[in-house]
Amino acid sequence: MTLYWIISLSLFAIFIVLITWLSWNYYKKQNKEKTWKIWGLNISYWEGVATVSCGLTVLTLFLLKWINLLTF
Repeated sequence: MTLYWIISLSLFAIFIVLITWLSWNYYKKQNKEKTWKIWGLNISYWEGVATVSCGLTVLTLFLLKWINLLTF
């Protein structure tokens, strides 16, 4: 079970870094610097990144289970 959590958390972290790396400049260009510093916009960005990352982590874990590389 510990291996499952290590894999899950590492996949989650990798997806967060990857999504942030791909989308950071796009969202900063869409919003002015003054509005980007507002916490409401900044928090909604991170909520979106975390939600998408969580979904990709779950899909990846089920894919690993489907091809019998991971059991849970």
